[in-house]
Amino acid sequence: MIENAIIFSKESGEPLIATQIGDVDPNSDAFSESLGQIKDIATRLEKGVFKLGLDDQLIAQISAQKGISVTFVFKTSMDDKLLSQWEGVAKEIATNFEKIYDPNNFDIVKISEFKKSMLEIIEWHKKELSPIDKMKDALW
Repeated sequence: MIENAIIFSKESGEPLIATQIGDVDPNSDAFSESLGQIKDIATRLEKGVFKLGLDDQLIAQISAQKGISVTFVFKTSMDDKLLSQWEGVAKEIATNFEKIYDPNNFDIVKISEFKKSMLEIIEWHKKELSPIDKMKDALW
């Protein structure tokens, strides 16, 4: 489902954090064109869902707050309810990131620590958003 989570600076347009959750490597040459598309959209717009012109049919969900944009890249499209839930995850990540991010004083240690926290938030929400896990929990 989710392939990547990327946080962009709206000021510089550069990715501050890029994570690989699925098979798509955000640092690969094959993904560079898509990353450029995402970067353009993430720094200009506030939010939205966009199909990326790739064979994998990737979609990007972008949610912006103040000076940053949180982008999730998914391998499959999903319904509006699930997209709305992921938008909530993006807002949670953005809110937490803004607490440690200072564009004038980029602290690589804090950013690295936050990257771990961001992955934990995503993993927790993946489990919470999984209909199979919800059905298992209901049976117990």
